[in-house]
Amino acid sequence: MAIIVNKTAAGKIPMTAFFYHPENRTFSQEISSLGRYDLFQRIYDDACDTGFTMVSKKTGKEVVFFLSKDIDRAGDEGKWIFEPIPESIRKVPAAKGLKVIIFND
Repeated sequence: MAIIVNKTAAGKIPMTAFFYHPENRTFSQEISSLGRYDLFQRIYDDACDTGFTMVSKKTGKEVVFFLSKDIDRAGDEGKWIFEPIPESIRKVPAAKGLKVIIFND
């Protein structure tokens, strides 16, 4: 199983594109603010999981997040919740427990 999400620049999003909430270790953003980025790239070559890579401009470390929950709001997408894949947690232990919430505005 090979990770393939890193192959395009559209799937790599700088950490600075998100708001960080340290009290619950969550990043957030509205989908319209991430217009040129692709949050739903296929992560693995042999599975249908989707997600993106968050890149720290400060350290250069990359963490791949997968779509863990799709929350519906009255028949419309309300928000998407992403969590780090196990491979990223092994490489960047500080990623354990992080979440990214994207709101459909």
